[in-house]
Amino acid sequence: MARLKFQYWPESAPAQMYVRDIQKMYQAGFAGCEFSRYKIREGKEKFSDHINNQGEWSNSDGADAAHEWGIAGSGAGKLSLPFLATLQLYPGCLPGPGQQRGDCVSHGQKNANLISLCTEVLNEEPDDRTGTIEAAPEISADGIRNGALSTESIYWYREHGGDGWFCGDSARVSTTSAGCVVRRNYEDIGIDLTNYSGALAGKYGRSSPPEVIGEVLNDHLIRTSTSLSSIEQIADFLHNGYGINSCGGEGFLLTRDENGVSKRSRSWSHSMAYIACDMRPWVQQAYNEPGLVLVQNSWGRFNGGPRRIKDTQHDVPEGSFWAKWSDISRRSAYAMSSVNGWPPKKLPNYVPDGVV
Repeated sequence: MARLKFQYWPESAPAQMYVRDIQKMYQAGFAGCEFSRYKIREGKEKFSDHINNQGEWSNSDGADAAHEWGIAGSGAGKLSLPFLATLQLYPGCLPGPGQQRGDCVSHGQKNANLISLCTEVLNEEPDDRTGTIEAAPEISADGIRNGALSTESIYWYREHGGDGWFCGDSARVSTTSAGCVVRRNYEDIGIDLTNYSGALAGKYGRSSPPEVIGEVLNDHLIRTSTSLSSIEQIADFLHNGYGINSCGGEGFLLTRDENGVSKRSRSWSHSMAYIACDMRPWVQQAYNEPGLVLVQNSWGRFNGGPRRIKDTQHDVPEGSFWAKWSDISRRSAYAMSSVNGWPPKKLPNYVPDGVV
């Protein structure tokens, strides 16, 4: 018997669903992301055509881009934790609220964008296009608790009225229409994005937002994106602070083992972000794997078990888990590059000239 494929989040579902109920929906066949061979091939072709026509520094192939940018091999044998940059700038922004509809792709995309933004700000190097050393945007406490950046604005460009999407499409949208949109009240266009809303995420889709809204959403786009196909590429891009979104059909247990690793369990048509990578020798010794990838889910605080990262004083965020490479190797993955960011604020000189 074929599994039931939901196109819409059930109207009877409450605004705040229990994790077990969301998990059961996905395991029953709810398609939060599309990962059929045809869709992957079609999506990657569309993604590649767009990225490769962007010009300098744009390359849709992860292996080529890593060599071109001089980062190939940089993550080998290392523990890379770019999510710490997001928690340093916006403590409490992860895991963010649990999704209220089938918009997991936009949640994963937001988390990938946020990592690229925060690592770039903390790096304090001039932007390669503007020459400006960019600053972190100001975000209210409510906005930070809701994930710091908007997911709804990304989801509005999915080009259909139902739920479910593809990571290659959301990566492309982040470079063209809605990238890093801060969670705040946009009074000038009459939309409050401070708090996550599944209902608001469905406001647009079949048709894109009006031009007046689009002009606000495209101020801080991701510069370019790259498709990744190996654990080595994932390690290199995460080591250099580029967040990654992924799509696939793998489900996982709601518990972590003593090292924070969750095992494969059943299937979810689901998108989740990659926010760290562990390529240290102990992984091969303990799991017979080339590496572990830290996966951030979009179901809030949905799982349990140890969170401490081996041989460190750091914990993984709530709602995340380490996955073995063999369990996620078939997933599509897209890395996000630098951000058209925020210039630093120039404060006036409050002390009269000549006074020390």
